[in-house]
Amino acid sequence: MQCLRCNTTMKHYKFTQNLDIYGASYKPNSFLAYAQKSHNPQSVYICENCGYVEFSMNPCENPDI
Repeated sequence: MQCLRCNTTMKHYKFTQNLDIYGASYKPNSFLAYAQKSHNPQSVYICENCGYVEFSMNPCENPDI
């Protein structure tokens, strides 16, 4: 992935922290309790040139060194 600031190739890493990002409450049907969908990031892209960081909800299959 290219950096949006400096157009350098970014490195892809796993992200294991939980930021607790959830959508609005909804009720799937009348028999179930209210629920919220998780939007927590699974990986992160980091530009070593300018320091730009971008989170992704997609998992990182092959992390960079």
